[in-house]
Amino acid sequence: MIYSAPSRQLRVAASQSELRYARGTARPLEGVPILVGDLIDTKDIETRYGSTIFDRHVPSADAAAVTNILNAGALIIGKTDVPELGWDRGAEASSKSNDTALPTDSLRIANSAAARAIEQGIAPAALVTDIGGAVCSAAAQHGVVGFKPSRSLLPKTGMWQLAPTLDQGAILGATVDDVLKVAMACSPPTEICSIDHFEVATLLDISNIVPGRQVASAFVRAVQKIFPKSPARIAETDFLHGTYSVYQAILQIEAAICIHSHFSDEQLAFASFGFQEAIRRAGALSVSCYASAMSARQYLTAQLDACFAKIDFLLLPVTPIPDSQNGYKSVQIGNWSGTSEEARLTYSVPFCLADLPTISVPLSVPEGGRPVGIQIVAGRGNDWKLLAFAKKGSESG
Repeated sequence: MIYSAPSRQLRVAASQSELRYARGTARPLEGVPILVGDLIDTKDIETRYGSTIFDRHVPSADAAAVTNILNAGALIIGKTDVPELGWDRGAEASSKSNDTALPTDSLRIANSAAARAIEQGIAPAALVTDIGGAVCSAAAQHGVVGFKPSRSLLPKTGMWQLAPTLDQGAILGATVDDVLKVAMACSPPTEICSIDHFEVATLLDISNIVPGRQVASAFVRAVQKIFPKSPARIAETDFLHGTYSVYQAILQIEAAICIHSHFSDEQLAFASFGFQEAIRRAGALSVSCYASAMSARQYLTAQLDACFAKIDFLLLPVTPIPDSQNGYKSVQIGNWSGTSEEARLTYSVPFCLADLPTISVPLSVPEGGRPVGIQIVAGRGNDWKLLAFAKKGSESG
């Protein structure tokens, strides 16, 4: 954690939870310790959005999603580290972030600190933000569950939004049930979904990035265990090629607009050198580049909607290789070469661009093997159906 909640505040909240349990009036998350990402406002707890620009910034109000989980009885025990202003671009986190109790690496990736804290048993769940499906890759890297819902599911008031059409709230948990409980507290469903009959398809690679042996074998074993009769495979995937480039164009242009509209040059002088360089490169992109990327995004969305008109769920690996190195270091995967950033997000960005709910669930790996995850995607707006399916699969597998 970067910051812990004030100890007196925690003691008072814990005492109130004990009283509720004694009186039989416990709420759904009564007394449950929850972590919150540093891009989400928390009243009376410093929230720096990963940047020295906001050093000693303490919000006057909680984010809407935080208010919801507090009203459900949760205890906010602290904040977790994030990339500077939420821009996961392979540069080091802000120089002040080295005071975290859980540094993930000198090159941090989004949500790794929260996922690692859950992996180590510090808390069963975390309320975080997501961009590009990074919550799923962080979850897979640390053997926990990551849920990227539809953008409308979790209220965004009080969450820092670097790229408004991409940023959203997300949830990490030790189990699917932990994620489900937090999701229900943040945005109570109008009806409970049951999973009886469903159509499932699988996908093993995107953009010619074929998963490595450990990921492929773990994925195939999991699918065969849950579905003795092998599901169909998506045959036509050309429309998924190049989606990482589309995502990067939209992210960089929206981020540049956001940064320049919020901060003066004097304020940006306090940002890290890597962040300033990223802003400079993004500023060189044209309006026509953004328009072209948004057009490609619209086409991708239509193609994925057509796929989900025939199936309920799509299963694929979260990343092609386990525990990808952070940052923009070059990697070779089979005949494909590129940055590890691209490898880490290529399997998730299509569903971020199309706003489809996605969950990452850890898979069994041989002793000594690195954690890997299976990614489950549902059709538009089917968040509760997805969570019910993932819970049923985790209980049976």
